[in-house]
Amino acid sequence: MTIEQILGRLIRAREQAGLSQSRAAKLIGLSVGSTISHYESGARELSVITLLELCKIYDVSVVWVMTGVNPNFTDEQRQQVIDHWAKNIHLATEDLHKTLDLLESLRQE
Repeated sequence: MTIEQILGRLIRAREQAGLSQSRAAKLIGLSVGSTISHYESGARELSVITLLELCKIYDVSVVWVMTGVNPNFTDEQRQQVIDHWAKNIHLATEDLHKTLDLLESLRQE
């Protein structure tokens, strides 16, 4: 999983939600639509709070945006995500479990 893949999923989610960059920006309280363009191109770092806000207005799971998989993890899928994050993001395994629990709880039905 790369940042380009994550940003690509965000773009796809925005487009499927039928939102322009300007409209998405307004819905999360930004005054300039170009900010969304900067997020989507990787020119501007996306905060966790902004990511959560975008997922909410796009009606997509944060887990899907971050991993590309359905947020209803099997135990094996959950472990694969944890192993990948532990190797590439260097977080403690306990923190990864907590993060996945949080992400799963944020998933909208």
